[in-house]
Amino acid sequence: MYSDKNSPYEKKNRRAMRYFLIVFSSFCILMITISIVSYLFAANIFKKQLVLKCETIASTVASVIESDSQSYAEFLNTLDTESEYYKKAKQLMMNIKRANESNVAYVYTEIRVDNDTMMYVIGGEEPGSPMYTPTGVTDKLTAAGREAYDKKTTVTGTQFVTTAYGVRLSAYAPVKHIETGEFLGLVGVDITKNQYNSVMVVFLFQTIASFVLALGFFGVVIFQFSERVQRTINTDALTKLANKSYFKSELKRHLHTNTINYVIMADLDHFKRVNDTYGHEFGDKVLVQTAAQIKKNTRAEDCPARYGGEEFIIYLAGVSSDKAIEIMERIRSQIENMQILHEETGKTVPITISLGAAQIPKGMDVSKAVELADKALYKAKEKRNVCVLQTSVLPE
Repeated sequence: MYSDKNSPYEKKNRRAMRYFLIVFSSFCILMITISIVSYLFAANIFKKQLVLKCETIASTVASVIESDSQSYAEFLNTLDTESEYYKKAKQLMMNIKRANESNVAYVYTEIRVDNDTMMYVIGGEEPGSPMYTPTGVTDKLTAAGREAYDKKTTVTGTQFVTTAYGVRLSAYAPVKHIETGEFLGLVGVDITKNQYNSVMVVFLFQTIASFVLALGFFGVVIFQFSERVQRTINTDALTKLANKSYFKSELKRHLHTNTINYVIMADLDHFKRVNDTYGHEFGDKVLVQTAAQIKKNTRAEDCPARYGGEEFIIYLAGVSSDKAIEIMERIRSQIENMQILHEETGKTVPITISLGAAQIPKGMDVSKAVELADKALYKAKEKRNVCVLQTSVLPE
């Protein structure tokens, strides 16, 4: 599209676009920052919730085992996996694990072997499954596990740690003899890093989707706002027609592409007298109604504008001279027939307009095109309330 980069319209256009890009970029940065902070905050909250869930399950299992703590104490001495107690306790652990498998990876009881080692006693994993750990298997104590043994109290890990059974985060609850108070070991409940990550990936996609939706919504809002800004920049505030700078920009574009063009200059007759007699507020009313008639009697592809004061200018493309005269005459007659009431005096004020049009060849300079239309208008103003069409370039 051809345009004058130094025209007032283009300068306003570039300035509006800069404002749009600044606002939109600032919003993007804000949304990215909010999304990252929200994700990290949610990830931390989610980890705490998972750990709290593990802690709750561990405490519940410990309470169940303590309800028959004498049998559990005896089993610790024999580790007889053929005993009825083991079968019953194993089934219980499996049921608990099965009921909570979406939140936890392992449920088990353990005892301490030495300062750095623990031994699995009863686990909630199905025998033969990849996660199954037989009674008597040892593993390295985690920091949280060591603390739980030292303090003989409930302890929950704060970080994922690497063990022989994967990267895990564990919660521990003590098991004590209900009668003697003897410390019998721990119940451990673990979540794995993979388990945690799989949930966080879903949350990450939800965060990204929310960001994209918010970005899209804001983009539409900003685009619509920028459209309104553009219309404000391009529009005369009083008449709502295009303003002078926008008209010149459009005229230059059309003169660059179209072969036959007409530019119409129009001027209200004796408008100063109307202003002096009835006041500027009434004069504005006349201008608004005149603009409405011009808009009504031109085509969607035409470009009517307020050129300044009581002057209007219209660009016509792809019309014959007869069509140009028809449009001009229709505008003239409609304005002549307007009934504009001056409320203070109760008078209906007659309004007329003179129109001059010039045929403009392709590629002509905008100022020269306007000059030709203005000369045609000058001829019309000699008689007033008439239309004059100049179909050939006037001499210098």
